[in-house]
Amino acid sequence: MLAAWFVTEGSAAVRGSAAHLEPARAGADAVVERFGITRPTDEQLRTIVKVHGAAMIGAGAALAIGKAPAWRRSSSPR
Repeated sequence: MLAAWFVTEGSAAVRGSAAHLEPARAGADAVVERFGITRPTDEQLRTIVKVHGAAMIGAGAALAIGKAPAWRRSSSPR
């Protein structure tokens, strides 16, 4: 059931839902203020939202089929 949320929200973001753009703008503004980087244009922000949405779809699909990231332990001694 959790996978469905990721896929649904991700597909809405990929389609360019305005509901995803406003929170993304607030987050981008916080990053700009904190690190002093250039503010992304509206077109760049839409691209960022769409890429994030595609990643959410992939994560939801992986979750649905039972795949998880493989965490490897470092082979170097501590």
